[in-house]
Amino acid sequence: MRHRFILACFLALCSVQPAMAIDLIKTDSDRLELHAQGIFASNDKVYIQGRHTGSIGHRINMIYTHQLDSQWAVGMRQEWAYDPFYYDGTAAQTKRFQYVFVRNARWGQLSYGQQKSLTFDMVGSITDWYLGYGTKGQGTFNGYGGNQLLGFSRPNKTLYYRVRSDDFEFGVMYGLGTGPVHNSVNPSSVGAGKFVDSSRDALYQVGTVWRPADNWSLRLAYGYTEMSERSLDGHAQLNTRHPNVEGWLSGVTYTNAPWYHAVVYGEYRNLNASAPTASGYREAKALESYSSYSFPEMGELGFFKAYGGINLFSDKNSSGRSGYSVAGFALITLHDTLAIGLERKFDMARNKQGDYTGQDEYELVAKYYF
Repeated sequence: MRHRFILACFLALCSVQPAMAIDLIKTDSDRLELHAQGIFASNDKVYIQGRHTGSIGHRINMIYTHQLDSQWAVGMRQEWAYDPFYYDGTAAQTKRFQYVFVRNARWGQLSYGQQKSLTFDMVGSITDWYLGYGTKGQGTFNGYGGNQLLGFSRPNKTLYYRVRSDDFEFGVMYGLGTGPVHNSVNPSSVGAGKFVDSSRDALYQVGTVWRPADNWSLRLAYGYTEMSERSLDGHAQLNTRHPNVEGWLSGVTYTNAPWYHAVVYGEYRNLNASAPTASGYREAKALESYSSYSFPEMGELGFFKAYGGINLFSDKNSSGRSGYSVAGFALITLHDTLAIGLERKFDMARNKQGDYTGQDEYELVAKYYF
């Protein structure tokens, strides 16, 4: 298994271009960019479908921008995740982003489609810098509907406006309703009755960033999602309830090269889960942190980075928690397009009764991105 990881690292090294993007089209007014990333990992515990060595997080991303003049631009972005090795017997293609945008140098950007939630874009992303772990505490992967429905990950049918003025940024997001989503929902989330379907009626998010000094940023975001959920009772009577979802995130960053520090804290209500493997927490609190030290550049080799932090998602109504702390050391090379690192996960997971259910891990990771 280990030799497969080495081979994967070699292939990643050969495939990465020494640039942050590949320009498929580039003229004075038009640009079509190609971006991609993938992760190859070897874990001392079971990793992917019983394998100690696996491949995850492969994405391909295309961004088209048409410059109308020196101030205005329009464009679109589309990103897909895929499984190049067919671990489950299919290509496992998943749409992550698909939106159009109009941008002005002074008035900011307006976009519509499936995109990052405002709460993640303006706050949660500041701790999303680990190679193989991360984003555990933001609620983004503890909802249902392909991470789109509740609105804290990559919601579809959303209108997002973000603008910066001097030391302040302001953002607002509105999401349209969705059709019924028929998922296999964890019974502990639904309550009494047999689940039929869920739908999002509307989504509202607002956020701000303040930079009081060059090294500091203070961030805050709030989201509210109106939901409808239908179930059948014991008499086959169709009932509708409205488990509206609410959440907020706060964050702070401190950047003073070669140091970077970020902390995120927030709380959620009605983050109903989609499967028994999800947390199933109705009310939860989240804590994430990331700190790193970048060693001096060593020419074409790149530089080393030491980093660590915590990712914790905790039930407010029990002793249950899902999360861990991470310590890592990585080489960032090929002009910042390849990272090879070793991460140690110290698992902190407990069930709702407070029993320890976690498992510490070592993970050797190679991640390409351009």
